[in-house]
Amino acid sequence: MAGAAKRWIQIAALAMVVAVSIAGYAAWRVYAGARGQLSESRCDGHGTFVRSDWMDSTMTKGKLAVRGCMVDDLLDRHELRGMTRAQVIELIGEPDATRDLPEYDLVYWLGPERGLIGTDSEYLVMKVDKANRVTSVELITA
Repeated sequence: MAGAAKRWIQIAALAMVVAVSIAGYAAWRVYAGARGQLSESRCDGHGTFVRSDWMDSTMTKGKLAVRGCMVDDLLDRHELRGMTRAQVIELIGEPDATRDLPEYDLVYWLGPERGLIGTDSEYLVMKVDKANRVTSVELITA
């Protein structure tokens, strides 16, 4: 009888290991599927400012919206404040035509707001003075 009880304990332990393994795998699949819906997942491989990608309308206006991924690197590597309007346009292209943010002179849509629940859009916005020099650079959500 003791041998039979030991055998049942071994079978139960094995069943528990299999159940935990299956549950872990299922949880990983759910996480991987959900992560694909998060705005950060679009940034995989797009964290560095690459001018051609920034200018590519398929990558910037589509589901990837890579500008939001590259903007931090852009701002770290390029001092936009003090540049002329023409220099900014040479670097990152024509601003987006938007009537939603009339208080800014240059507006670039970056994509959905970063974070777990991004309900707004994120923008790189700049103000330009009378000498056509950028006086302020901000990241905003609207």
